[in-house]
Order: sequence, then structure tokens, then C-alpha cells
Amino acid sequence: MTPIGLVGFGKVGQAVAAQVLDLGHTVTVVDIDAELKMILESGAFTSYEPGVLPAITDGFNAGRLSIHTEVSALRNSTAVIVCIPLLVHDAKNGRGSIDYEPFNQCFQSIATVVHDNMLVVLETTVPVGTCRNRLVPIFSACNKVHERDYLLAFSPERVMSNTMREQLVSLPKIVAGLTDQALAAVLDLYRSFLPPDLVEPVSSIETAEMIKLTAMVARDVNIALINQLSLFCDANKLDIREVIKNTNTDRVSNVLSPGIGVGGHCTPVYPHFLISNFSESKLEFRLAQEARKINDAMPEYVVASVCREFSLQSALIMGLGFRPDVKEDAYSPAYSLRRLLTERGVEVFIHDPLYSEEELTSKGFVAAGNVYGRKFDAIFLVTAHSQYATLNFPRIASLGCKIFVDGRNAFDEAVLRTCGIAYRGIGTGCLSPAEVKSQPKVVCPDSKVS
Repeated sequence: MTPIGLVGFGKVGQAVAAQVLDLGHTVTVVDIDAELKMILESGAFTSYEPGVLPAITDGFNAGRLSIHTEVSALRNSTAVIVCIPLLVHDAKNGRGSIDYEPFNQCFQSIATVVHDNMLVVLETTVPVGTCRNRLVPIFSACNKVHERDYLLAFSPERVMSNTMREQLVSLPKIVAGLTDQALAAVLDLYRSFLPPDLVEPVSSIETAEMIKLTAMVARDVNIALINQLSLFCDANKLDIREVIKNTNTDRVSNVLSPGIGVGGHCTPVYPHFLISNFSESKLEFRLAQEARKINDAMPEYVVASVCREFSLQSALIMGLGFRPDVKEDAYSPAYSLRRLLTERGVEVFIHDPLYSEEELTSKGFVAAGNVYGRKFDAIFLVTAHSQYATLNFPRIASLGCKIFVDGRNAFDEAVLRTCGIAYRGIGTGCLSPAEVKSQPKVVCPDSKVS
């Protein structure tokens, strides 16, 4: 059994730990959460990620998983995988500004315990050049020498919530080392707990850093393109759904769907890393910058259009999670919707079947325990949770709902109109034409990446 260290026990760290444990290795976890060990000891540890809970609890109970808060516990590890987040300041502090301080402190601590070419692998998505230009100097400041005390490698995490274990063993695992010796070490490590043929080396550590960023920018730009086309469709009474369906029959376009906003830990955040890299190279990444503006502006576009057409006293936001059936709300469009509607004097409620009323309240919302509990002038669908597929629209109509805003184009508008509820989708040709002809003002979500 190979002793592997793991720094950061969030969702990605847990999925990696589960995979490593299932392949017979031991795992030493270091995390700042002092209660984590007690939670595991009491049997209260939970995970919504398929395949994670049994692997973690079985490994802990068998003594192959240990939990610590001090990095000194890593001294006997042959390799350390780092899965801590690199945070971005929220809107109030200048969104897009990277907060390196916790990240730096983590590696300063790790540098104190590395010895005898201990392999250190970063899985966190970072700007290009971070490993070579930021981490190496941190180790050097602690008198640690590469290829003597440590080997530095990078492997970008590319898994999504609810499919992490599945994707770990089905997607190519990109790896790179600072040197050939580091690359050889990281190849051996990942091939010991992942399908060997999926562990894919690339030519440089900077190339590996850029791969994940490129994927995120590509996704953000794709969504921004279809969001702008949706504004055109609304202004000209066209339906973007028909356009997308038939455009993608060419099998090369791969156009994504529009929406009321883009949320998540990745897509709204990581383009800022490459924007910063471009600036450092005295270049301007205008395409990525504009995509961020377009996607961040979608909540205001929708709210302004609806409020121009309807007088709203109350509204229900359906869905806090940024993705269907996922309990994560980083940069959820729900935060912007709440602010924009409240600024217009609308009483705002929220419902999400994955969150308790206490959890929703703790995030500053007024929780609606029941979709059918009272009258809402408008309902804004933010997240197409599977539980919402069977909404009782006749019942909603009987309560006096005027308009259903389908922020994900998930419902058949004919069903709502039959019930007497106005339907407004994104790019379906039914939002206010007068509003869509003006460029929406840029707004930023007030949720914080965590």
C-alpha cells in the first residue's frame, strides 16, 4: 500500500480519496476543518457524490484513511495531492481579483515537510505559470530544492459534481511535471489508481495549466454566443430552441443552450485567470471579457424585460443550485435575481428541494417551504431540478400566478398558456422586444466562491 497525502477534503478531494482508497492505498488527509475527524468517527459523514461515501467510511473504519489539521502528518507520505480552492474575490471587492493568500499559506506549510523528492501534485485550477512562477519560489524560500527535496507536478481536475467517480475513470487524466523526473513520478502515481491508458502526459506544466482554462473559456464563450443570439430572437419573435436544434444537426457546431445566468465554481471564475494571464503578456482577452459581461448580464436582462411588461408584488425563485440536482450554489444566478427584484420593490421568496429552509435562510433568502403555499405574481425558474418536472401548473394558476419565467427553456409554453399563465423563456421570442434592443448593463453575482 502506497501512503498518499491529500490536502483539502472538499468534493474533489473526497472523490480523489475515494478512488485512491478503493485501489488499496492509504490516505492521509490534511484539512482546516477541525471537526472532520469527529464527524467521521461519529458516523455522521455524508456525501451526495455517488461512490464517495462508502469508500471514505470504509477506509476510515479500516484505518487506511486518517484525518489531520497539521501538515506535519504528511511527512511519511510518498506523494501529496493538493485539492484546495484558489479563491476569487466577490463583486464587493472587485470580482475577478484572485485571492492568493490562503493558497500561498498552504504551500508554505507543505514546503516545511517535503523531503527526499516527495511528489507534490496540484489539482486546483490556476492561472498559467502558477506552478513555475509562484510555487517554486515558495519552496525555494524554505530552502527546498526541486529534484532533491520535492518533485512538482500538475494535473487539472476536470470532473463535475454528481459524476466525479465515473469521470475519474473515464476521462483522460492530464498530467505534467516541472521536469522529466517529476513527470515520471506523477505518471507512476496516477497510473496506480486510475486506468493507466487514461493518464495522459503533456509537454509542459504550463500546457497542463492552460488546458482546463481553455475548456472553461470555450464553454463561457459558447454560452455567451447563444445568449446574445437569444436577445436577437426575442427582438425578432424567433425561437432559439428551434435554431439550436437544427444548427446542431451539422454535428460540428455543438451550440449550448441559453439561460438566465451562468453559475458554478468554474465557468464564471476561471476565465478571469486567463484574462489575467493575457494582461501579464500585454494582451487583451476581449472575447473572454465580453463573454463574462454578456453572461453576467442575463439576470438583469430577464428581470428588466419581465418588469417592463408585468407589475410584480411578489416572486418565487425556483432553484438555488447552479446545476440541476446538484446542491451547490457558487455564483448562482439566484443571488442576482434576488437583488434585482428586491431593488424593484418585489417581495422575493426561494424554493429548492435540495436545501432546507434553514439553509436557504442562512444564505439571506426568504424560504418558501411549498411552491403552492401562497400566491406569487411571478415564478423564475433558475434550476431545472428533476423534482420540478411535474409542477402542477393549474394549481399554480389558481393561486394567481401571472407569469412563469423559464430561465432554462425547460417547459412547454403551451401547457402554461392553457392554464392562463404567461410564459417567458430565454430567446423564445416572447420577452419584451423594446427592452432587448438596448444593451443590458453588466451586473455581477454577489455569491462568493468557496
